[in-house]
Amino acid sequence: MAGVVAQAHARLRETGLAATACNALIRHLGRVDLLSDVFALLDSMRAAKVKPDAETWEFVANAAVKEVAFECSAVSMKTLPPPGPPEILFVGRSNVGKSSLVNMLVNRKAIAPTSSKPGFTTELNFYSVNAGRKRGLRCRLVDVPGLGFAEADAGRVDSWRSTLQRYLAVRAPLRCAFHLIDARDGPQRADRDLMAMAAAAAAESGSGGSGGGGAEGSGGGGDGEGGSSGGDVDGSAEGSGGAGGSDYVRRQPPAYVIVLTKADRVAAPRLQMACAEAAAAAAAAGLGGDVPVLVSSSKTRTGRDVLWRRLYDVLGEQC
Repeated sequence: MAGVVAQAHARLRETGLAATACNALIRHLGRVDLLSDVFALLDSMRAAKVKPDAETWEFVANAAVKEVAFECSAVSMKTLPPPGPPEILFVGRSNVGKSSLVNMLVNRKAIAPTSSKPGFTTELNFYSVNAGRKRGLRCRLVDVPGLGFAEADAGRVDSWRSTLQRYLAVRAPLRCAFHLIDARDGPQRADRDLMAMAAAAAAESGSGGSGGGGAEGSGGGGDGEGGSSGGDVDGSAEGSGGAGGSDYVRRQPPAYVIVLTKADRVAAPRLQMACAEAAAAAAAAGLGGDVPVLVSSSKTRTGRDVLWRRLYDVLGEQC
């Protein structure tokens, strides 16, 4: 199979085959659980200047996510599930579109519940991806309560914040935190607070010897695609009960990526300004000057390509 794929890649580079033919091959590779070859083919398409279409990324999502299911909810560090596969966190203000983005990413209509009501998500919700499969990508997607104007009492919001900061600092399986920001608004006070929280968590986890911290592209670890190069960070302080007392070790700080949501609702100049504002806010919070800023829309499915490439950079060693 590897030889066939190599020949297909070479032929693609020579002739620039249409996306339709590439999509058929992506679909086949996905069916036989060769996700690494799917992304190698995407690289070849890019080199041959063959533009992926909507069907391309539908097949990529289907190749990567064969099974996805709600696993559990948690309200504190003590109630987190035991450490297991890598975790991908989605965080942002209330009603910023976290659940919609998760649904888009896994190509499902309603794996994560959505609502127009601020604060609809009130717990840390864990979704298992490919948990029952022996091959391919396996991870957890984590959708957390929105911060900023969630309809909850102050004490409950403070509890969420404390849990989130601790989770960012010591949760061993955490590989990447996607911070979602509404493109129409740019970074608001709650977003800046989240950035400061992430920087503080990175500093706390960095005290274990990992170098600069958890921001992708900052501190001692490169841009997040190759990982951080410092020492291990002990995750044993994660908590007690189901998630605590473990000897799981965080091998590198989690990547930190900003995602501007609802990009279909703003004009291009405003979108560019929002990207610049988000990058500047992250730098001011201490997350480094080269935090990635991605653009997405769950309505038009814009951004699936860069999101999946970022996820593959983080998780691809499993595939």
